[in-house]
Amino acid sequence: RLRKKLDQAPPDLGALLERLAQRPAPRYLRWIKAAKGSRVELIAVDQIDYFQAADKYTTVITRDGEWLIRTPLKTLEQSLDPDQFWRIHRGVIIRVGAIESFHKTFSGRHLVTLTGRDKPLPVSRGHIDRFKAD
Repeated sequence: RLRKKLDQAPPDLGALLERLAQRPAPRYLRWIKAAKGSRVELIAVDQIDYFQAADKYTTVITRDGEWLIRTPLKTLEQSLDPDQFWRIHRGVIIRVGAIESFHKTFSGRHLVTLTGRDKPLPVSRGHIDRFKAD
């Protein structure tokens, strides 16, 4: 069997690479449908500062307010562009463009502050690598 396999022509790697290059780029979410009371609104993802998990809901936080969605963070994370959104904690995903600063406290905790927000968000040890300089 091995000899038979070795006698076969190798696959055309050039054609395979060309097919892979022609694959469409992944499509990420551009809008999120979120509820506020009895209203459902469309929110552009580039307006979102961060997502925060709360019980069975996820809170969508923008500069204009907060909305609820039922999509778990894990599912949401797979639908968001990883260059624009980073998970910083088990229960928080932030928009990279909203980051104002990142710092370490005297107690060793790492915090990220978003533009226009007074309260910094904690960064877990497992997600600190994103903030380290190369």
